[in-house]
Amino acid sequence: MSAVIDCLDSSYRVAELEDRAAQQTLAMASSLISLIDLRDRYTGGHSSRVARYCRQIALHMDLPHEQTEEIVLAAALHDIGKIGVPDRVLLKEGSLTDEEFEWIRKHPEFGWMAVRNVDGF
Repeated sequence: MSAVIDCLDSSYRVAELEDRAAQQTLAMASSLISLIDLRDRYTGGHSSRVARYCRQIALHMDLPHEQTEEIVLAAALHDIGKIGVPDRVLLKEGSLTDEEFEWIRKHPEFGWMAVRNVDGF
């Protein structure tokens, strides 16, 4: 009987650690989204809108909850690489030059570099 209780106790601890890790992943994502929003209000608002649209689409498609949350997280983070784009380009009003637009084209790569080592991303 003691072995069964020990096994259940261990399973509970593992589940608790997995839940804590998932919460930390979401907290990290929220922090990253807040950073881009502080830097560029348009991009922050855009990312929030894209995440809302993706949630609505996933719910309409009746996707499982876990998959829906993964999609929403990815949508919220999809422009995080803009943090690597210089302010003179990111915040410029009016048309961009070809050289400036090259910076914008690099933002997906910057985003990948920022999150590639974070479990869950």
